[in-house]
Amino acid sequence: MPERAEDTQLEEAAAEPAEQPSTDAAPERKPRRRTFDWRRFVRENARLLITVALLGAGIVFVILGWYGAAHTNILTEQIPYLISGGLLGMGLIIVAGVMAAGASQERSNDELRREIARSLAAMSEGVPDRGVRADAFSSNGHHVYVVPGGRSYHVAGCPILEGKEGVKELQPAQAAESGYAACKLCGGD
Repeated sequence: MPERAEDTQLEEAAAEPAEQPSTDAAPERKPRRRTFDWRRFVRENARLLITVALLGAGIVFVILGWYGAAHTNILTEQIPYLISGGLLGMGLIIVAGVMAAGASQERSNDELRREIARSLAAMSEGVPDRGVRADAFSSNGHHVYVVPGGRSYHVAGCPILEGKEGVKELQPAQAAESGYAACKLCGGD
């Protein structure tokens, strides 16, 4: 079977070494612009977009109800505007508020779940907590603790001690003699 001329030319072109373009004459490539994925944005923020739409529609209905009622002096003609515009608009605004509160609560719950998962992972790896140092507390429970610059003494587990550096351990009598008062939160007893 005779070879076609096109096949012969392709084989010859492949056998020849490719010419290297000079770096001086090479055109600079523009950085590729990232395109915005609208579908993904809408999918991820659907609740927010619905909430904004409901809030906007509610405001428009309230304004239209007010406008219609304000431009008539007859009370019986004002009532339909107030019912259709005002009440419907307020209802939409309330629904938007409930949806926004729900979304905020969901975001807070997700953050809490991530924090719990991180803490559990850190506990399983044996990483110490960044809170109150374990060496700041005595095991016998007959001591109180003071924070540098503070005016009160605290018992072990007081939230004021968490994350503080330089916590000192004292005897209760020694803390009272030094002028420290009992903590109002933990009692310091």
